[in-house]
Amino acid sequence: MRSLQSALLLLCAVQAAATASASAQAARAAPVVLQAAPDGDTLAVIGPGARVRAVERRGEWTRVRVEGWTRSPVAGADSAPATLSPSLLRAEPDAHRGETVAWTARFIALQRADEVRRDFAPGELYVLAREPQGEPGFVYVAVTPEQALAVKRLLPLQPFRFVGRVREGASPLMGHPVLELVELRP
Repeated sequence: MRSLQSALLLLCAVQAAATASASAQAARAAPVVLQAAPDGDTLAVIGPGARVRAVERRGEWTRVRVEGWTRSPVAGADSAPATLSPSLLRAEPDAHRGETVAWTARFIALQRADEVRRDFAPGELYVLAREPQGEPGFVYVAVTPEQALAVKRLLPLQPFRFVGRVREGASPLMGHPVLELVELRP
């Protein structure tokens, strides 16, 4: 089975290299098996016509990016793996970008980023919160102006539950997780 997967991935790499540069997108003509790592576990099968982008090559392996949609209940977008803690994000800062977490933290303040904060756009709103998931430390949560209306109702040190998407496992400036607010929970 692994040799078939390897052959399909090699075919994908050869076709992608022949039809586009490493940063260009290419439409797939045949299904391709997507693996977590070279010779790793199967993550998904990418169907014909799916657009993939080659981002890195290592020998016979090509790392690709693919974008698509799935129904949230199927993907578990409203829940988070129990093992994805703030300390794990800090320990493996690049490994969990884009993953969704459901955490509880204590609200400190709603802030506006300046140009020193490279993990936010200048002027972007974010929540400074402490003790995410009961762990010592802080977390930064980017919010949209629309979400800020609900955030402004929180009181200092008030616990709040939220769902967030990991932007950075450890901010370059302070080493704390940076998330994007998906939703506040009651």
